[in-house]
Amino acid sequence: MRGGEPLLISLDCARSGFTTSQAAYDVAQADLERGLRHAEDLLSRQRFLLGPRFSDADLRLFPTVARFDAVYGTLFKCSRWRIKADFPHTHAWMQDVWLLLSATRGMQV
Repeated sequence: MRGGEPLLISLDCARSGFTTSQAAYDVAQADLERGLRHAEDLLSRQRFLLGPRFSDADLRLFPTVARFDAVYGTLFKCSRWRIKADFPHTHAWMQDVWLLLSATRGMQV
């Protein structure tokens, strides 16, 4: 995963919520699914997105994943998948990052 891809996942969530046509929504959802599946594949083989160390890519993706089920699923119409149910490695990664970040400072999501 390149450093900009986590931001694309965030943008795909927003694109899904603010589209004005079915065709644009379908494209945004396909892009979102592709990004989430790519992250899931990476996290099934390694602890963090870019390898064994926490990176900027992890920090950028974390807020989107942490909010995905509760916020983006309903407000941005991204309810085809749930991180907890459909992306188990991403869910485990989210929990790891949450603990890592909360150990160093307070978390506000």
